[in-house]
Order: sequence, then structure tokens, then C-alpha cells
Amino acid sequence: DGGEHVLRVYPSPEREAGLQVEQAARAAAADAGLPVARVEASGVFRGLPMLILSWLDGEPLLAHLQRRPWRVRNLGRELGRVHARLHAIPPPDLMRQGAPDNWLVWTRVNSVIEQMELLRTSVGTGSLIHLDIHPLNVLTDGRRITGIVDWGSSAAGDPRADVARTAALLRAGPLPPGPLKPILGLFRDAFYNGWRRGYEEVAPVKVEASPFMAWGAATWLADIERNVGNAEG
Repeated sequence: DGGEHVLRVYPSPEREAGLQVEQAARAAAADAGLPVARVEASGVFRGLPMLILSWLDGEPLLAHLQRRPWRVRNLGRELGRVHARLHAIPPPDLMRQGAPDNWLVWTRVNSVIEQMELLRTSVGTGSLIHLDIHPLNVLTDGRRITGIVDWGSSAAGDPRADVARTAALLRAGPLPPGPLKPILGLFRDAFYNGWRRGYEEVAPVKVEASPFMAWGAATWLADIERNVGNAEG
């Protein structure tokens, strides 16, 4: 049609169930007014599930902040507000199947697994959670958040778990080596504090009081371990 679209292809036929879950998550978020690409078409081509998505304006938040680092606190705060709005959305019924076990098992750290067993009775499944919100999965026009992308990990879950995942990604993500590393660390801290403040302005959750913080860090480490040495990771 002459317009710009996004083609998202899943790597294996077994992921078709994941495609359906992602469709449901995107639709729920878009209907609630969040900046999410809408699914325009879906299907299977040559055995691989795929989605055609509407195009979103903006650029990755990380790329923008690398050029305009003085905006880290304001854009971090804006991201926190959007993140909290996401957690106010109830998940579609399709996403409730298998929750919370289908995302709690992301970590193989025994001590964290034991902790989760103790928390299992209090784990919620009443919110739509993304589980991979960080500056590469968010778009901005420099003033506001214009898009949240990569919904492949979304689930019906507990906002505290989603918060813990993002906290781990923001606090422990590697910084490039070199003489500017300490300065980059300060900017990263400012972004994290802005995100935390924005989230707590909207949601009744204290980020750093979450009992899921250890789980969030452990799942982030598990992600790193899977990708080390993996050319496709």
C-alpha cells in the first residue's frame, strides 16, 4: 500500500502459540491507549509464524539518549509512567493459561527458586506484564514515549515481577569500557531514578521494596548466559 510496516517472523513453527499470545497482548495494550503497534495481519508462511505490524514513529530510546544524554531523567520518568499504565491493564483470558508458572521458571538459580516457592501463593496474575522493557525496546520522539516493542515475553502476571526485571536491566546492563564509563554510569543512574520515580507516581508499588528483585536479577543473568557465545543471540 506504499506505507511502512513491520514484519515480525518467529524462528520456528513451534512458536505459533506464542504468536497468538503476543497478538492478544498487543491488542489489549493498544485498546488501553498505550503506544503499541497494532497487528494488521498474521499467518504462517513456509512453516514460520509471522505478524505484520503497523509502523510506529520515533527511534529507540537508547539511540536518542546517546545523542541527548541530558534528557535521561525526564524520559526515564516518562517511561516509568507508561510502565505503570501497562500494569493497570487486565490480561486477556488467553494469557492466563499456565500463569504464573510459565514465567516464574525463567531462572535456574536454586536459592531464587526456593524463594519463589515461598512467594508462589502471593504471586499475582491479574496484570498485563511485558517482562522486557528497557531502552532498546522503547521508542521516543524526544518528548514522549511513542512505542513499546518486542512483546514476545509478555504474560499474565504480577507487576512486581515486571518491575524487578526492568530494574535489573537498567541497573546491571553493561556499559562500554573506556574513560567515559564512570560518566555513563551516572547517566544510567539518573535514568533509573527517573523511571522509578515515574512508576511510583502512578502505581502503588515501591520499586526497590519488591520481593521479586532477586528473581529479576537471576532471570537477567540467565538471559546473559544463554546469549554468551551464541552468534544469533
